[in-house]
Amino acid sequence: MVYADMTLTNASGESITFTDEELGTIITSGEKPFEGVTITITVNQGGPKGGISGPLYEWRDVWEKLTGAKLNIVEIPYAEHYPKVMTDLLTGTGQYDGFMIGSDWMGELVAGEYIVPINDYMKDPRFPKWDPDSLPPSIRNLYTWGDTWYGPLNDSDGQVLYYRKDILMNPDYQAKFKEKYGYEYSVPPKTWNELYDISEFFNGWDWNNDGEPDSGIVMHLKVGAQGMYHYASLSAPFCILPGEKVD
Repeated sequence: MVYADMTLTNASGESITFTDEELGTIITSGEKPFEGVTITITVNQGGPKGGISGPLYEWRDVWEKLTGAKLNIVEIPYAEHYPKVMTDLLTGTGQYDGFMIGSDWMGELVAGEYIVPINDYMKDPRFPKWDPDSLPPSIRNLYTWGDTWYGPLNDSDGQVLYYRKDILMNPDYQAKFKEKYGYEYSVPPKTWNELYDISEFFNGWDWNNDGEPDSGIVMHLKVGAQGMYHYASLSAPFCILPGEKVD
């Protein structure tokens, strides 16, 4: 049995149509080549609606139906994810078959030869096809070590500054800020110093009139969680400047 283009529907009722090439002949043949196999994948704890864990739940039933295999999802709190996975790898226990992780783990995983390169799978028509050239270089570099690919695109973050335009454009607040700092701030702020001053100015008082003191800025900086990503975003501009070559 060979399928034509296939429309797959996930647990939320969302449908996506794939071509034969995108799915690969292992799927389109209808043979269920992994019947009876169970794989265990770790992921950051977030549940069926989690931003990272959610897709595993959304597409598990579809994947199991097409492959014949079973998917065991193991959710691990963020702070425990790295040590648990590395302990499993270092001891050779083999409790987990794969991991949905951040690219910052790549060095240890590649150096220890714990993960499988996927270059050959990317060229094999039996497996799902996707175009690595569709990724910008900055993202592509996260999934490779040298010229070797170690994972397909799943989730790539970009740090975005959201701001309350209605608050920053308030004439009274603008005047008080200028009186305190001696300059008019930009909307949005254009420099780190300006952002720092704005954050300091709006911190600790009730600027939205809800009866509670408010924060000047909110970031995820919890130790043992994802604080390092914001730290990298804040520190990198002071260490790395764009250009054609490394100074």
